[in-house]
Amino acid sequence: MKRTMTNRMMLAAVLVLLAGSQAHAQTDPLPSWNDGAAKKAIVEFVKATTEKSNPKFVAPEARIAVFDQDGTTWVEQPMYTQVVYCLERVPAVVKAKPEPGKH
Repeated sequence: MKRTMTNRMMLAAVLVLLAGSQAHAQTDPLPSWNDGAAKKAIVEFVKATTEKSNPKFVAPEARIAVFDQDGTTWVEQPMYTQVVYCLERVPAVVKAKPEPGKH
């Protein structure tokens, strides 16, 4: 009988903790982010574009999100930034050291 009561108390404690964590997650849409300008701008943008009464509202069928490789959005360029870096950097390196293989 004591064991059943202890198990019920532990279950109740876990449920209370889960309910508290769910409530916190709902109040902060980006709980792992530090408060700052970037977080504020993203939250305000999403709020403005998803509230029907806001002039900046975007209908769900018109919303587009693009993610690349690691789940983040990258710059909107026809080439990856690493390729642009290489194309700009290689000529400078060759000009500074035109003979390959000699150190």
